[in-house]
Amino acid sequence: MIQPAEKEIIVSALGKQYSPLVLEDLKKRNLHVNPNTGNEYDNKYINRIVNGDFTNRTVENAIIELAVRVKKQKSKEQAKRLKKLLS
Repeated sequence: MIQPAEKEIIVSALGKQYSPLVLEDLKKRNLHVNPNTGNEYDNKYINRIVNGDFTNRTVENAIIELAVRVKKQKSKEQAKRLKKLLS
């Protein structure tokens, strides 16, 4: 289950409208279909997972990995900008 502190990190990395980004990433990883029902995950389900209403370890791990990747990418971009400014 995603904890409130983790939710803050996810929202700060992905923004308030994180569900479409998460769904896109899940599709790329071929994890967008619920194996129990055969239905694709939707924005509401992703929001409930991030809010801690539902537990789904596979999707939770994918969300956290995406947030970490995006945060690293933003840090690299910031470092490049800073380097250009200081040059």
